Amino acid sequence: ILAGYGFLFYILDIDQWNTRAGNVFRGLSMAAMFVLFVILIMLVSNKFPYGVIALFALFQPLWLLSVKTFIYKNTETRIYLNWLGGPLMLAAFLTIIGFVVWVMSDYVNQWNQVTKVMAAEHTECSPNYANYPNCMSNDGFGGTCFRANEYVDPPVLVFEANCEYTCVHVYDDCANGFVLWSGPILMSLSMIFLGSFCTFLRTEGTNETEIFNFGKIWIFVLCILWASASLAGTAAGVTTSLATLTLASLVGSAVFMTASFSKEHQENSTKAVIDRLREKYSNSLDYLRGAFIVTCLPFIAVYFLLSMINQFFRKTGFNPIAQPSKEDDSDRASLLTVKGKKQMNRMKSWDSVRVITIAIYWGIFYMGMQVVVAQLTVVFLSWLIDATADFGLVAVSGILCGVGVAMFLLPPVPGVPVYLTLGIVLAAQGYETLGWMGSISYSTAVGLVLKLFSSAMQQKAIGEQLSHKVKVRQFVSINSTLMKSMRIVLGEKGL
Repeated sequence: ILAGYGFLFYILDIDQWNTRAGNVFRGLSMAAMFVLFVILIMLVSNKFPYGVIALFALFQPLWLLSVKTFIYKNTETRIYLNWLGGPLMLAAFLTIIGFVVWVMSDYVNQWNQVTKVMAAEHTECSPNYANYPNCMSNDGFGGTCFRANEYVDPPVLVFEANCEYTCVHVYDDCANGFVLWSGPILMSLSMIFLGSFCTFLRTEGTNETEIFNFGKIWIFVLCILWASASLAGTAAGVTTSLATLTLASLVGSAVFMTASFSKEHQENSTKAVIDRLREKYSNSLDYLRGAFIVTCLPFIAVYFLLSMINQFFRKTGFNPIAQPSKEDDSDRASLLTVKGKKQMNRMKSWDSVRVITIAIYWGIFYMGMQVVVAQLTVVFLSWLIDATADFGLVAVSGILCGVGVAMFLLPPVPGVPVYLTLGIVLAAQGYETLGWMGSISYSTAVGLVLKLFSSAMQQKAIGEQLSHKVKVRQFVSINSTLMKSMRIVLGEKGL
């Protein structure tokens, strides 16, 4: 229904209905579509729990603008939005502090294997027995061979006979509970994003460097959250949740931008930013274009198809108040709208050979990182575990030290499989001699030493030896403000 309404409004150029009746109809239609969208998100929230967080990021700017409409109606919108930066930041940090205090106040409030199972049972999430076929209960009802006993303090997991603790991983794909549990943090991130955007509106000429720095910090924060969730064994749905939150926050910021500036001012500002980007980063734009082609090619085709349909209706004169189908006589036979033709001509002006070549490299890079490196690393380490099963502790330690250092020195290789291999192999080989506690401590110490040794090799044996190369210094932007700041900070003794 939503797609049908959107398609109909697009081909009929509803944004050009500027009469009083047209504005009323457009407003009611947009409100109806938004209500249907909210209902859809709520109906599928059990399968896509991050949709609720996205709704918060969308509703927040709408609520703040409605407050302005009814309470601060005599205040200019831009001035009102300038006020919101500090309060939004304060509310976000108070929420984070309250969440941390709440988590530390009670064991039940923490996210662990027990609360994960409890959340999965409460949300009726179906367990995945694909990798754990022996974890199904023998009671004939198809449940798990364990359950959470919530009637004791603190709650514990109760296992049936011959049911291993690893069976709790049948709920690893259940993201509902974790997304709801981490909801305050995600909502706080949305407020921080919106508050930062409001601070950019305080001055007329915000330097794009500040926006880029904020983007880098935002990506860094998202990576930290993703890594933390992955290490906690709750990575299911986290990547999608963070991406959805970022997209919804961008949409919310666009709402603020639309309310703050006129359409003409928005177009001029956008054009000025694009011109500055082309001037400063013209040599790097082809890499972005290649990434755009390799990720959005199907959507590009659909967009131009819709543009052709829209142009057809404009030429037929079915809608007398639609945008003109041509700007001059050269557009008379065009199959695309005026805007679509400009965008097509802009894409034709690209160096197509270079852009397509870069797009292919992007695809190779993705396949290499996501498939070859990640999957091959796991397969290789799995083979290594089986191959060293009959070796002694000393021999296994030597082999894993060499393999571990080599893996850590390769930037594309993730470190988690290396740690898992050390924990599995060394603990299994050393428990008869050192005991379980001793072997676990030994494997932890070996992993720490290998990581520190590899980092030292990267810094001294590789980085320091290449530090005098002009190409290397240029690649790492040695004279940038960020690198100079890091040099000053790291030069302080005691840090």
